[in-house]
Amino acid sequence: MNDNASSRRFDVELFVVHPTLSSAEITRALTLLPSHSSSVGEKRRNPKGELPGVYRDTRWRYSQRFVVEDQWFHEHVAEFVDALVPHRTFLEQVRSSGGSTTLILQFLGDGYYGDNISRATLEAVNVLGLDFGIEVYADPQSPP
Repeated sequence: MNDNASSRRFDVELFVVHPTLSSAEITRALTLLPSHSSSVGEKRRNPKGELPGVYRDTRWRYSQRFVVEDQWFHEHVAEFVDALVPHRTFLEQVRSSGGSTTLILQFLGDGYYGDNISRATLEAVNVLGLDFGIEVYADPQSPP
């Protein structure tokens, strides 16, 4: 658990997978620095070093961490989605050219969350062509 037992951490993320675009191209188009990325054709790696083979597609993930003192998270999700609206055309191009785009809400095991995401936010997610994913870590995750 956190040092402050009442605070809860969660991440809102944009995850892009594409068969031909590079991580650098996605970064330039979205003007966001990824938290993790690998590009198609690059040698595979893990934290300990190089692995056999190359990546078969590009995987690009931008993550924004939020800390709240209660169970509510919807405002942060709405803000994140609103910030993506100027990139709608690029996100549509990613999907129409064989890629995928997913908005991920990632709870880090810090306690109870319960909230409603408004129809307006869900409609914006739909208009942006994003899939919606939820990841829940049952055990608390250590800070980065």
